[in-house]
Amino acid sequence: AVVSTQSTWGTPQSIQQMKVQAPGANAKPDNQGSSQTCSGHALAKAATEAANDLGVDVNQDAITSVIVNRFKDNNARFPTDFQNTSLKVMDKKTGKWLLMTIILATCTLENFKNDPGKQHGQYIVDYMTGEGPHCIFANKWDKIKRKLVGINSWGKKYPKPEIKPTKVREMYQVQIMLQDENGNEVCKTKGFKEVPLKTTAFNKLWEKTKQILSILNPLH
Repeated sequence: AVVSTQSTWGTPQSIQQMKVQAPGANAKPDNQGSSQTCSGHALAKAATEAANDLGVDVNQDAITSVIVNRFKDNNARFPTDFQNTSLKVMDKKTGKWLLMTIILATCTLENFKNDPGKQHGQYIVDYMTGEGPHCIFANKWDKIKRKLVGINSWGKKYPKPEIKPTKVREMYQVQIMLQDENGNEVCKTKGFKEVPLKTTAFNKLWEKTKQILSILNPLH
């Protein structure tokens, strides 16, 4: 996708911003500050919910930090710019570290409204506000109001926006796969396209390691 560094996409300053149970934190509103990182925040929420659907309890803030820092700048980006993002997450239930791979694809509002339920992935929405386009986690469809209810990244300002269908520019379905430290699949959302067990993340990490080793111990 083509990204314009002049875009105001996602800038909150320009868009008035005792019963014991098993742990399983749902996506929550957060705060992107003055950055244009709404797509990364939305994707992190979707990944958190997708993991929760699979019975894996992860830290949304940690996922957000990794996704947002995939790029050195804080410029506006399309959700597809984060395609195949891989990161290490800890399952708070077991204490085990897993490799999460995130994929996403465009879909329709009807796909979202008729979603079959848990374990099929989650959704994010790119929609038009009065000041420009913005991206948030698509939480649910309100059948009575006939509006999409999202979870925002503007702190206490509009934490759960209600969006009319006419304001939706694009919908994305987000799916994840979780692997153990050996690259073996632990679980994944239904419909996740198969990827090699040694994912791109492992390969890139290994290449970086070899580069560092070659500098520390150059071949003669």
